[in-house]
Amino acid sequence: MVGLSNDSASLARAAARLRSVLSALVLFLALALLVERLGYAWMYRGTAPPAGLLAALARQCVFAMPAVAYLLALWQLRQVAALVASGAPFEAAIVRALRRLGFCLIGGAAMSLAMPLLHHLLGQAYPRLIEMDVATLTIGGIGLGLVFLARLVDRAGAIQAELDEIF
Repeated sequence: MVGLSNDSASLARAAARLRSVLSALVLFLALALLVERLGYAWMYRGTAPPAGLLAALARQCVFAMPAVAYLLALWQLRQVAALVASGAPFEAAIVRALRRLGFCLIGGAAMSLAMPLLHHLLGQAYPRLIEMDVATLTIGGIGLGLVFLARLVDRAGAIQAELDEIF
């Protein structure tokens, strides 16, 4: 039994470290995204703020949506680490967080694929007519896999509860 509690404590410490790293990463990436989008809206033009600055900022918010979805996915992964670090029961909370993580990845990938159309609709030039990036499709596939994995963990928890009732 000593080995089991030592493994649990070690897992909780590793999860706490992961939570800290992911928190810092999300903060850094959110700031980088904000600076990048502000730059695209105005700063890189080298002129005084244009009259349509608010419209340019709104367009950049739309164009940043895939990145925001991916940041939300990282935050969900951070939530999983936080739950493990706090010793939360594995099944219920982690299943929800994994499912949300998967849906964030799927949503980000879908929005990335829609970027050429959104650029066209908002009157912005886009270098390609279609955005079929292998990395984007892979991220969407990983999202699908995580949603399925969450379902599997949920089912395993239900089976475990059923077995606990029997014995």
